[in-house]
Amino acid sequence: MTIIKPHKSKNLKYLLAFLFVVFLAVGLVYIFSYNSFVNARYELKELKKQVVELQAINADLKNKFYDVVKSEKLQALALERGLILEKRPEYIKSNQWLSDLSR
Repeated sequence: MTIIKPHKSKNLKYLLAFLFVVFLAVGLVYIFSYNSFVNARYELKELKKQVVELQAINADLKNKFYDVVKSEKLQALALERGLILEKRPEYIKSNQWLSDLSR
């Protein structure tokens, strides 16, 4: 004679359903984390491209600045404006300034 115990098969159904839900949840977490990782990697590549472009722009600006402040150009500008180069310039000192005010 065969004895059927239906409550044992119910436990197996619940176990399979629980494992399916767990695998589904783990799969979804994996997909979303992988997607965020790929997005971060893409953004990093874009930021590196921007840094390279900004470095090139910075180098161009430095070249223009150094071209503007060349000593030959500054000397020509000074002569044009009537400025002269003093060999031994005398700077105002705080004591001199105060004594000049008291006179």
